[in-house]
Amino acid sequence: MIALDMISGVDKGYYRKLALSVELASDTSVDAITYVIPAPGPFHPSEAYTVPILRGARDLMLPDAYIMELEATIVLARSGSASH
Repeated sequence: MIALDMISGVDKGYYRKLALSVELASDTSVDAITYVIPAPGPFHPSEAYTVPILRGARDLMLPDAYIMELEATIVLARSGSASH
């Protein structure tokens, strides 16, 4: 996680780590960590970051509505209009 923290710019305030619990389809939950942007700023995600996310969502056959939401979020983030 230290390498991912460095790549993500946690030390510079670009992202912060957020611990959460993820509920699985089996009605169990697992602890996870995600990275969130603490405030809108000059950062815009690169294709090197977003393409694998979309590819994974498609490979996992996630619902089309969710994939469309991801795509819209990426477009907003790239335009600098994202609110979270």
